[in-house]
Amino acid sequence: MLFEIILIRHAETEYNRAGRIQGGLDSPLTPEGREETRRLAQALAGSGGRIQRWFASPQGRARETSAILRAPVEDELPGEKLHGDLVEIRCGAYEGVLHSEIPAAETLALRTSPDARYPDGESARDVYRRCERFLEYLRQDLVDERELARVVIVSHGNLLRCMGAALLQQPAELAMRWKKDNTAVSRFVTRDLHAPMRLYRWNDLAHLSGGNPFLPPVDD
Repeated sequence: MLFEIILIRHAETEYNRAGRIQGGLDSPLTPEGREETRRLAQALAGSGGRIQRWFASPQGRARETSAILRAPVEDELPGEKLHGDLVEIRCGAYEGVLHSEIPAAETLALRTSPDARYPDGESARDVYRRCERFLEYLRQDLVDERELARVVIVSHGNLLRCMGAALLQQPAELAMRWKKDNTAVSRFVTRDLHAPMRLYRWNDLAHLSGGNPFLPPVDD
């Protein structure tokens, strides 16, 4: 049996554009963000692959992105499941603050050390532990699947970088070494959900230039 996990970051928000920290706050998608998501939705509809599970962060920007993605093929998809462990890193006192307003040394620590914690918020290592907990839940949820199981997760940049490291069973430090753009698609595959997954694609934005980040299908 083959498992594929597809990670999709939410589209650009007004806070993203302004350079403002969101964390637990929310901001609407920009018109450009919605258009990029519609392009990705068209790619998903044209991929032809059946999806068995669809998860999303309960935060507004992820749910809005998820709704746009699902619209063209809603009848062919499983119901959307919201999961609290998929929310963005909690940025505490810095939520709503411009990135440029944070001292440079603190910004560097937050971007390079998984143990650097936002004031009254979380560290990347905290988020990584949430990802590990979600993956254990997912293993139990998929235990009875007997065919190809494709899982979509629509969430946030910091969360998905940590999720990628957790899927590979690599340390939280890896999450600090790669980026995740808005609407970017990342794909992982395995035949054993208890083993490290194989990275198939990371941060794929092919839909922005007429391509399809969901093709070709994963065949291990």
